[in-house]
Amino acid sequence: MLANVLRRFGFGQLAHNTVLGSIWQFVRIGGQAFWVVAIARVLGPSGYGTLAGIGGLAATVGGLAGMGTSYLLLQNVSRDHTTFGGHWTKAVLTTLLSGIVFVLLFTGITHHIMKETATSRMIAAIGISEALCYPLVYAASFAFQSHERLGWSGLLTSMMSSMRLLAVAAFWLFSTAHDLESYVWFHLTASIVSMLGALTMVHLILRPTRSRFSLRLAELREGISFSVVWFTGNAVTELDKTLALRLAGSQIAGIYSAAYRMVSVATLPVASLALAAQPRLFRQSMNAQGGDTHLIRNLALFAAGYGIAASLGLLLFAGLIPTLLGQAFAPAVREVRLLILIPPLFSLRLIGNAVLMTSGRQLARIVVEIPAVLLLVGLATLWIPRYGLTGIAMTVTTTEGLLAAAVWAMVSNQRRRQATNAFTNS
Repeated sequence: MLANVLRRFGFGQLAHNTVLGSIWQFVRIGGQAFWVVAIARVLGPSGYGTLAGIGGLAATVGGLAGMGTSYLLLQNVSRDHTTFGGHWTKAVLTTLLSGIVFVLLFTGITHHIMKETATSRMIAAIGISEALCYPLVYAASFAFQSHERLGWSGLLTSMMSSMRLLAVAAFWLFSTAHDLESYVWFHLTASIVSMLGALTMVHLILRPTRSRFSLRLAELREGISFSVVWFTGNAVTELDKTLALRLAGSQIAGIYSAAYRMVSVATLPVASLALAAQPRLFRQSMNAQGGDTHLIRNLALFAAGYGIAASLGLLLFAGLIPTLLGQAFAPAVREVRLLILIPPLFSLRLIGNAVLMTSGRQLARIVVEIPAVLLLVGLATLWIPRYGLTGIAMTVTTTEGLLAAAVWAMVSNQRRRQATNAFTNS
């Protein structure tokens, strides 16, 4: 059904890739949803809030791991598959080495900030999972995505959530202490197994040629621009949990994080569409006119329409949250309804971000996302202590709305300049 709708929008093969991506995205988010249900029931709002807050900060730092070489792989291999071996070697080694450095920095800084909340060993385990293992899994996923093999790409990212769900089951069955300090080691083991499995699949299926490591200064500069964009993008979507933990405490952070995860499920098809479209957008960006205007328009229309439908669905089904997570999470029902504008706003931003990234406008994204991160922190500091859960919803919705508007203003400005240049040259 989704494929037929997308074909009516003129997406063709993109519809097939989007459906494949959506299936695996649903498996991934389904695994995450079951994981949230399981770990929330075991740890309660306080333990889950601590995990989500520290994990959100680790995921933000993880955006810098690899210095953007995974995106260089996606960009350049999408255009020329013969460059795969060299870019794969570059992405894996750079992500591994830089990830270790960032994990050490993250552990030291986070322990200083949250030493009353978590031990350094707990923080290090979460840091390795999110800032080292996850970026390597995404490097492997990008390798398949660059070959437009969205099924395999989605399988790798869903494998991580499935393994973490198994980790919760093992934790429940075999751990004598059901607390966060004990759980993080199961979490770390699942992350390491997923990482090794993803890297192995790339070598068995895509068979990258052996290449010597080489990273030129020009590549490093371009990669860093991708990396900063990934960092700021993660900050916009993950730091809210960290801020909730820091400013409102682990109980409220747990309730908010559970609500936000439920809302994020609603944007799955648009996230899959954005991923599926990236290789084509990268290729089309090489055209003199900057690509297909109709493709970008149709992507935006689908994102807006689907986002509105997803919001309506959330209004109808939010009441099921206490049944899934337990009565301790009953306030999350109201929080989901307060976040009702997030699906269309986030969906539109996903597509706008993809257009900017694939057309070499990383700086444009940085220009709008850094102020958005500062706005997120500022509004959170002002509103969360005063309004609690309502303040978190106000902060996230305001930031997301302004950011979506800014991203599409950048896209529109870019299209106008390209149209003017094409008219002048003709």
